[in-house]
Amino acid sequence: MKNQMDLTKSDQLNIYSSDIYYGIDLHSGIKFILFLAIICFNSNCYSQLIRGTVFDKNTSEVIPFAAVYFSGTTMGTTSNEKGYFELSLPKDLANPLIVSSVGYYSETLTNFASSENLSIYLEPKTYNLTDVEVTANESRNIRKKYFPVFRMEFLGKSLSPKLCRIINEGDIMLQFDRNTKMLKAFARRPIQIQNDRLGYNVSYFLDLFEYNTNTHSMVLIGNYKFTPITSGDIVQQENIEKNRTTAYLGSRMHFFRSLWDDSFKASGFKVLDSRGNILSINDLVILTMTPKGTIQQKYLVGKSSLVVYYGGFTRKSLIILKKDHVTFESDGHFDPLGVEWDGYLGNKRISDLLPYEYIYEDKSHQPKKTD
Repeated sequence: MKNQMDLTKSDQLNIYSSDIYYGIDLHSGIKFILFLAIICFNSNCYSQLIRGTVFDKNTSEVIPFAAVYFSGTTMGTTSNEKGYFELSLPKDLANPLIVSSVGYYSETLTNFASSENLSIYLEPKTYNLTDVEVTANESRNIRKKYFPVFRMEFLGKSLSPKLCRIINEGDIMLQFDRNTKMLKAFARRPIQIQNDRLGYNVSYFLDLFEYNTNTHSMVLIGNYKFTPITSGDIVQQENIEKNRTTAYLGSRMHFFRSLWDDSFKASGFKVLDSRGNILSINDLVILTMTPKGTIQQKYLVGKSSLVVYYGGFTRKSLIILKKDHVTFESDGHFDPLGVEWDGYLGNKRISDLLPYEYIYEDKSHQPKKTD
């Protein structure tokens, strides 16, 4: 019998966000808090309809062609020229509703009813580029020196960035403060990323990028959506699938999925507490049940920190728990405010990520093909 807990409705806080947020301190290892807002648009089974209009928060004018979607799912739509949208809501979906548009900060809605006609107000982005005065020549030198730094911290340091590139680098502006050693990045439009290695195009709505070149600490806030890259080349598609498998195995998504279905040991994970004691699923996961006896929510628990190994001792990560109970879902979603990462999993960036609809097929036990 798994551990169970009773929480009041007020205790079960909905802390989902559309943002991906890293808080990284390289002096003590790479740490970050992460939530993925990954979307691909297609059809599904629906039961209700959400309606609403998107407005500019300052002028109250409608915002046409805003992206409206459920974070981490394949479900989304776009507002029309009058800012109006309709979106089907699948039964039992718990994900927040996200609204994004060029030139605005994204808005996250966690409490909404399908019977309401929503009015959603987006705040315009403002870029303060006058804090540090530089000449045109200095600006060119800053870009030449620091754009590779931005690219590496944004996309990642693993093998994926070799085949993962930013298409519209000209839309990205950099600012560097010589006194604070702070590098900031701003984007006029969504950053378009082509990840040929994993077979996805990514549109990233950047809200904040700050990187301190002295402390190597970084904050990255934004949200994004995926579009699969289709290929008619069978060999190329097979390579993409192999690369996706490599990216998935041992990932954060893999870890939380294996916790959900009680397979983390069989999947190759070993979890220890700060004293070196090996932990079981009963030590790591507690759950709440519905009145009908089905699982309502699962939580990762522990004392301050957990050490995670995958596939032996070469892939070592440290999970720092910021909350007593960290919510997570069957598809790998987890509370971004409840976890910080260090070590192997702390090095992962956008070029390593997969959409939540990714399905891993374990072929290790499948029979070999015969002629």
